[in-house]
Amino acid sequence: MASNPDRRSVVPSNGGRQQERESALPQPTESRYLRTAQVAELLHVSPKTVSRWAQEGRLPFFRTLGGHRRYPDAEIRALLETLSEPSPTG
Repeated sequence: MASNPDRRSVVPSNGGRQQERESALPQPTESRYLRTAQVAELLHVSPKTVSRWAQEGRLPFFRTLGGHRRYPDAEIRALLETLSEPSPTG
């Protein structure tokens, strides 16, 4: 099979990795639930910490049929907002 020198590759030069990173953290309207790694990235903690907080009842979650945890997007983002607010001094 001869190759055509005028033919260009349709594969992005970064191998599609940028698109994977952009979709790693969905916007609030895009997805209703987040994976453990996504919550960890939002809260700047490790995925293990997110799992531990869920086990301790600190984070709301439900389990998929496969046994994986999913976290409600709106509730996690609301928690993030309350954590980002400066605490009142006094």
